[in-house]
Amino acid sequence: MPGAPVFTNRIAADAPTHSRFPSFYSFMMIRSVVVLWLALLIGWQASGCALLHRPPVADLTRITPQEIYSRVQRNFEKIQTLTGRGRLIVEMPGAQFAGHAKILVKKPDSLFITAKAILGVEVGFFFANREHFSSYSPLENMYYTGPVDQMHQLILFEMQLSYEQLLYAILGTAQLRFDDSTRVKVVDNQYVFARPWGDYFLVQKIDPGKFVVTEALLIDRKGKIHAKQTFSRFRKIDGVWLPQIIRLFRPQTRERLTIYYESVKLNRPLKADAFVFTVPENARRVQLNGK
Repeated sequence: MPGAPVFTNRIAADAPTHSRFPSFYSFMMIRSVVVLWLALLIGWQASGCALLHRPPVADLTRITPQEIYSRVQRNFEKIQTLTGRGRLIVEMPGAQFAGHAKILVKKPDSLFITAKAILGVEVGFFFANREHFSSYSPLENMYYTGPVDQMHQLILFEMQLSYEQLLYAILGTAQLRFDDSTRVKVVDNQYVFARPWGDYFLVQKIDPGKFVVTEALLIDRKGKIHAKQTFSRFRKIDGVWLPQIIRLFRPQTRERLTIYYESVKLNRPLKADAFVFTVPENARRVQLNGK
């Protein structure tokens, strides 16, 4: 029949797209379903990860102050030795130093710091244990020694710190103070420990996830900050949380000490000769005995 081909073609032209191109239509449908499924899966995983990695919440109804104290102490007690390299910056009115430092710590009684200026000029060293300290300044060609409670007379450590406080500060694991006089509360999602400290109050802030001290303040009874320590950019090294940046600051005297660790190794054996220092014979020797 002569009209049959025309009729047949019209039917083909009016046919739905999926009748004319079944393979293409099926492919598009399958792809849409797969994309939708992937979107739902990714959304579910994202929401699941958000739930799993929700920032920890400081909550004193779920943990006691004694448990917080114990967890902070356990982090510090994992450290036996430290070998660190980084930047050392000292700022005070009329003087400033920025250089590279190597820091060695062997608990309980050896701390050794050597420093070089930016251009590689040797600045000197500082050694301390629980009884005495030694320090050499090549710029002055002076060698200082004395009981450890007099090390604050050095320009670099003009802040009056005990050996233990200095050790904790260098390690970046401030010692949490806790006794019957300590008051604990939650402020800005951190545990805050506060207790009398001589004529001052010692206030320490603890991260609720890592259980490390992030800030320590020495405040007088009028609320003025006498000294401040901050610890930031924590990294977990061999199971220990350590800060990359440590700052000590005294607002009244505008003294600031900053340590920026670029590399740290923990609990590696340190030989006794690693703490040996050589002082030139012509160096001027000064005994700082506080008398």
